[in-house]
Amino acid sequence: MTLPNHRRKAAFDESYFICRNVEKYYSNFNVVGQYNKHFSKATLSNALKSMIAKNPWLTYNFFHISDKEPVDYHTDYELRCVDSITFDKVVEYRQIDKFDERTFETINEFSNKINCTDAPLWQLCVFETDESQYVCGYFCHTLHDGGTALQFQKDLVRELEAFEHESQVVENLFDYEKAKYELPDILPARELMTDLYIPGIFQRVKLWMNVKFPIIVGWFRRSIDYLKSFMGISEEKSPVFASFAVTKDLSSKFKIVNFSPQQVRSMTQYCRANNITLTPLFNVVAQDCIEKLIFPHYSRPDGFYEYASSHFIAINGRRFFPQFSNPFLYGVFVAGAPTTFDYMNIQSKDEFLPHIKRFHSMIYDELKSRRSFKLMWTWAVADISKALQTKIGKSERYTTMISNLGMVKDDPQSSWKIVNAWFGLNTSIGYHFILNMTTTETGGLNLVIPYFPAYGDLEMEVNGEKVPVMDQFVTQFRRSCQEIIEAV
Repeated sequence: MTLPNHRRKAAFDESYFICRNVEKYYSNFNVVGQYNKHFSKATLSNALKSMIAKNPWLTYNFFHISDKEPVDYHTDYELRCVDSITFDKVVEYRQIDKFDERTFETINEFSNKINCTDAPLWQLCVFETDESQYVCGYFCHTLHDGGTALQFQKDLVRELEAFEHESQVVENLFDYEKAKYELPDILPARELMTDLYIPGIFQRVKLWMNVKFPIIVGWFRRSIDYLKSFMGISEEKSPVFASFAVTKDLSSKFKIVNFSPQQVRSMTQYCRANNITLTPLFNVVAQDCIEKLIFPHYSRPDGFYEYASSHFIAINGRRFFPQFSNPFLYGVFVAGAPTTFDYMNIQSKDEFLPHIKRFHSMIYDELKSRRSFKLMWTWAVADISKALQTKIGKSERYTTMISNLGMVKDDPQSSWKIVNAWFGLNTSIGYHFILNMTTTETGGLNLVIPYFPAYGDLEMEVNGEKVPVMDQFVTQFRRSCQEIIEAV
């Protein structure tokens, strides 16, 4: 029997991600870590048991508490501890020939189940080759974000070191009945811990109007655009790129691009010299690749393919609250900033920097205003299921989504290190391409690029030979990054 202080209702951001999980709008997101030491099942099981004992957030799942139809995701789910966690329930081992893009296609098939009494909303798959182990932690977005997933890897490495010499496998990692009188009260929803996600009264009215009266708001906006056009002050933009209608098919293809530690240092020096960051640099280079390699395959009958691109930039809310970063607080503290970039038509390496600086200023403006976080409050008043269903059959996707988890720094006091890390997820119903970045001191920067599967079938001619477009995408992406840096 769950104690009253170990259960609570789902908050608005959590409700949105519950719906995405239950109605299968995405499978998981994941961070894969490669360590400098091999570990046994005994070491891993003891390490996980210790992590769970120290962090109650790792014992939680959401449960459906109502029989009414249709489901109201705002009221019909509660968070509470699972009954038990066993090693075999949360850890799987798989043998592979090598770790590559196809491994991410396998990971994409994994999912964390809501309503599960014997598994939390995270699990591990240890991929083993003849030489290495790759620890994939995959998570549900209801309780976790990319920062949490990476922190999980950091915490796990510390615990593995602590139990390095254990020889006995621990099967039972958590038992609620045995632990319930020692557990703290259930932890609060992260979106309610600060005012970060809570808009002011006028913002709430505006967001509420957008949700409840979209036709009227849309008419009003079109009228404003018409008046601007009539007065000659409208900003003409190319139509945003669209290709295939959205379905619930969650399959994705993947590319992995690695930049060595020396290349990362060179890129970082370039960014500092120009007061920018890697995120806008990578996003502009990716848009240039998409313009040159993807758009021409989807030209209109008149030959037009100079499309604008829409972008979704993941922003970590912990940067606003240092107390949540040190010590690190598990949970969801992210939002996405949407923006549109007109067709760039870059013709030389010297033309990249103005676009990168413009993109950087847009990110800075989002950080300053915190608009993207306030926008998440919309889910507090929206019919979440209906809102997601309306996307099916339409061709509206973001051209790119970009997320940078940053640098994993080695602990000088530890002999255990994360020597490589990769951040993955699928394109779901929202994106054509995704750029996921993670950096380690030893392995450099790994860029994982999930993309809509149809783009993997495209071909182009290079030096008289047919080559896959996505192979050329990787080649051009690398070359452009190198040329930009050398242009300093």
